Amino acid sequence: MKNTRSSIYQLFAQQNLSSDERKSILAMDCLGCEPMTYGEMEISLHALGSALDTVCEGEEVITHCGLTTPDAVLSFWAANAVGKKINYVFPEFIAMDPVGYVESTGTKTLVILDIFYPKVAEALRRIKLERVVISSLADYAKPTIDPALPDNLKAMLSRSLYAEIRDNTPDNVGYELMSWGEFVGYGAGKTLTEAELSRVASDDVAGIFYTGGSTGRPKGIQLTNEGMRIMHGIYGLEKDFFDLQPGDRMFTHAPMPHATSAVHTVIMLMLHGCTLAMQPIFDTRRLLDDVRLLRPNHILASTSSHLPVTMREDLNAGELSYVKRVFSGAEKLFEKDARKIDSAYQKAGVQHHLNNGCGMSEFGTMTLIGGENSLNWMLPIPTVEHRLLDEEGRVIVGDGVGRHQTRTPARMLGYMNNPTGTATFFDVGASSGEGGTSFNNIHNDENSNIKR
Repeated sequence: MKNTRSSIYQLFAQQNLSSDERKSILAMDCLGCEPMTYGEMEISLHALGSALDTVCEGEEVITHCGLTTPDAVLSFWAANAVGKKINYVFPEFIAMDPVGYVESTGTKTLVILDIFYPKVAEALRRIKLERVVISSLADYAKPTIDPALPDNLKAMLSRSLYAEIRDNTPDNVGYELMSWGEFVGYGAGKTLTEAELSRVASDDVAGIFYTGGSTGRPKGIQLTNEGMRIMHGIYGLEKDFFDLQPGDRMFTHAPMPHATSAVHTVIMLMLHGCTLAMQPIFDTRRLLDDVRLLRPNHILASTSSHLPVTMREDLNAGELSYVKRVFSGAEKLFEKDARKIDSAYQKAGVQHHLNNGCGMSEFGTMTLIGGENSLNWMLPIPTVEHRLLDEEGRVIVGDGVGRHQTRTPARMLGYMNNPTGTATFFDVGASSGEGGTSFNNIHNDENSNIKR
């Protein structure tokens, strides 16, 4: 039987951008380095994909430990293009149980930001890796980005730490150490064939995100190519709602291991030809300052980043009129906070009401706050399936109040996963009040899926 599966990269390669647009529309605009057009990104993807094929031959899993930087974004697309899986993980989660992580994932290659390497150096001596690739934050963020940066961080950003790491790493450490530039250099100038770009991981998994998410414990959230294609289709169906246009700027105020950031505001938006406006060094207290620098059309940040904006006395009426939508994710959001955040952005001129991600790290849903029906202060935007269940777990057909259940295109891998805690967190009672996500007077369609 013919394998008809395809990677999410193939959708990326089929973007509806003209040749002139690929030369002019920015794929990434990072404050600390030169911007990159979609045409330039394609060249970089061929080089990185070739390097992955050459250096990591026979490996199916590549681990990336970093922030939202160009190398993190390129790693996803290049790995996906050549049929490998990218794992995003925080350094603390590797250090927590390095043996468990390697045994669970089978990873042999770790790409890590230089400022994170000291956090895992000792743990790496207890596991067997083939290579560790050091990417430098100084290549993407400069000390001048933010005047409020502490002096020690400014010093770190003034130079690459790779030489220091290399000089202090014993020869018998057990893995090959190389810089990001050296690694990519193995594929410099190479172009992958169509056949080489048509490979898909054996289990169809495109990315695994070891995010602490709702429970604070690393749970390998596996997202398949098929799952992301479903999401892409829904974004297409909801195109008028999201108002995505080629060249729109999205600022993601969160790191790549947060699955919310990687999928909803990096992968999906790049499929629509949007520009990633990036500030790798961010402070939750300075979201408004970064927005003023980057001037994005869409913003994603956690609740803890949005709330300080509501207390800024220098937030002027109408000054954010260039912003179409604001997304909040990664944390449970109470109605009083949602209304406070939404009100502040509306007064500042944001064109649409706040969108909160309820269960976004598990790719469950997104919800619109401030809809026309005041009873439904959060209206579900379907990603896959939403249902109402009664006390005995039976589907409620038609109007009713019950337990909201979300089915998603994600699977969870072991490695310190807490599926019970996650299920409890997102299995929210559908009732009014301030106890998390609320739905009232829900309507189901003939298939018992909640309608928006």
